[in-house]
Amino acid sequence: MTRRIVAVTLTLTAVALFVGAQPPVKSVPAELKRAVIGKDDFEYLGSFALPRTACGHSTAYGESGLALRHAAGGKIHLLTGTHRNSQDAIYEVEFPGFSLDPAKRPDAKVVKEYGTAIYGDAKRIKKGKEVGWTHGLTFDERRNRFYFSYGSWYNIPNDNDPSLAYAQLDDDKILDVVGGWNAPAKLAHNQAMRGGSLLIPDWFAAQYTDGRRLGVGFGGYYSGVQSCSRGPFLAAAREPADEDSGGTLDVLPLISHDDKHYAERDTDYRSEVEWSPNPKNGVGCWGLYDELFGAAVWIDLPDKHGLLMASNMGHGRVWYEESDRHCERMEAWWWVYNPADLADVATGRKAVWQPRPAYWKVEYTPRQNRVLTTGLAFDADTRTLFVLTPFSVKGEVEFFPIVHGYRVKP
Repeated sequence: MTRRIVAVTLTLTAVALFVGAQPPVKSVPAELKRAVIGKDDFEYLGSFALPRTACGHSTAYGESGLALRHAAGGKIHLLTGTHRNSQDAIYEVEFPGFSLDPAKRPDAKVVKEYGTAIYGDAKRIKKGKEVGWTHGLTFDERRNRFYFSYGSWYNIPNDNDPSLAYAQLDDDKILDVVGGWNAPAKLAHNQAMRGGSLLIPDWFAAQYTDGRRLGVGFGGYYSGVQSCSRGPFLAAAREPADEDSGGTLDVLPLISHDDKHYAERDTDYRSEVEWSPNPKNGVGCWGLYDELFGAAVWIDLPDKHGLLMASNMGHGRVWYEESDRHCERMEAWWWVYNPADLADVATGRKAVWQPRPAYWKVEYTPRQNRVLTTGLAFDADTRTLFVLTPFSVKGEVEFFPIVHGYRVKP
């Protein structure tokens, strides 16, 4: 597929001013010379089912993201949330393995129910009048922090409320809930950074982001589009200190798209919304029904690496009617950014809208009732990618989530 830049090239001076460049890097580290992960690097391992109830609620319509932590004995545990209408209560399961045969798909067992206590009051936004929707989860094993990202279901007007907080855990006990944080609106507005968080490799943070190792993002459409990124978004943030109780994050944008620099996508759509551009010269633009919910992870292996995001894209006719968005169909697409491009942004060699990922359509089996990817987690030890897809298996009334597995081949 031919790649083109939907942007205006700036002088290096202008680029540096725009992104707030860091001091020049003296040499290219060996880590940047590794191969960038591509479509053919992912080997499908099968899937397992999440429980249909947890914390006293249905797990259908759960869109809270996916976090991974290692329990005693090196066992892999995964954390996610229940039904959206239950305020995204958090529960933890033990990884039961995968099966390529849907009829033999193993069931994950609940090992801990945190409920909504894990959020404290941090998700209260709109001057305390609303509890935000959870969009992304990350567990930092180094500091035992369970980060959660959130935002208003209808952020009109576009308040730059806090959209990141964390629960301090001790094994599986909640010690404290801390936050929340926002970032300067011109750098990382709530609408751009509410989608989730991830951990940036130490070597990249040391070399390019002045130690900022917490990534916040991930962009795409939310109600209140004026302040959204017109495509994927990622900023490197300095981790809150233990004594910080909330406030404003120190961030460095690495990927961002304003309304003059839309991210590119495939051309299989036709928009009937004025602000959402139609394809031009063989290049499509992210628009009305293009979303990223909590599904991003930085894969960092000895032989390969890349920033992976999983999106939900509108196709065919795309329009707005009866106060809601519509599209003829949705598709799942994966996007992989080369860390070298992000390094170029951090050092002022590229503008934040110039990194261009490789991207491709992904078909999940079984086909989802509503095509949606709401969480990614990666275990480097086993080279395993966990992909959360809600609305996958029909119950008596609702559709329930499953987790797919992919191995990054050597």
